[in-house]
Parts: sequence; C-alpha cells; structure tokens
Amino acid sequence: MLARESIRAKGVQARGGLEAGLDPGMVQHLQKGTHDMADAAWVRVAGTADVAEGKVIGVRVGAKDLAVYAMPGGGYCVTDNVCTHEFALLSEGWFEDGCIECPLHAGRFDVKTGKGQGAPIDKDLDVFEVKVEGGDILARLPG
Repeated sequence: MLARESIRAKGVQARGGLEAGLDPGMVQHLQKGTHDMADAAWVRVAGTADVAEGKVIGVRVGAKDLAVYAMPGGGYCVTDNVCTHEFALLSEGWFEDGCIECPLHAGRFDVKTGKGQGAPIDKDLDVFEVKVEGGDILARLPG
C-alpha cells in the first residue's frame, strides 16, 4: 500500500501534492453531486508529468475520488477511484494490461471501458472522457 499525503490546492483536495488547478466556483459546482452529463465540465485532474507511463495516481476533485492512468504506449484514462464492490482506492491496486486490480479483493476493471472482469465485481466502474491540452490531463466530469 502506498502512503499518500493529502493537501489543499487551490480549493481542491489532491493526493501526492498534485494541484488540480480549479477555481472555487468550479469546486462548488462539482460538489453539488449531480450527475447530469449535459452539464458536464472539462476539469484539470493532473499534469502529464505527474503520472508515469504504465502507472496510476489517485486525485480528489471536489467530492469525487478519481484514478488517472497513463496507458502503456501513450494516452490517458480517468475512472472513479473507488471500487464498486467494496470501499477501496483503486489507485492503490495493481495496474497492468489495461486493467486495474482492486487491492482489497482482487476485482479487476478495464480502465478504458470500466467493465468489471469477473467476480467479485457486479457493477462496472464509471469512466470519464479525457483530453490532453499542453501538459494538462482534463476529464469531462458531471456537473
């Protein structure tokens, strides 16, 4: 298990010192807890330099725990960071072959689709659209 510090960065809690770079208005908007994708906003979740190829990091944006994955060979994925089977941070699990394995009960998810790969997973993981602008990884999060 990786030890992670939590800090406050521009009104957004982040793990590992990662600054999400959101203004307070956007943080309040994200904390409303609605999941209407028509109201979705592009939000900076990490910098490309913050996550090494083939690795995953956990970040917190507003009230949402997210996992940011740097895919082997290039590209990024962003999913919920909490296992759907039982509370565990997926970013503390094992990431290989495009799947994240939960550190608690070894449930696996495809990080591109969120699809559970068998028992004990009975609910798929939420995934978010991703784009890179300059050195920023942005995810389209529900409003």
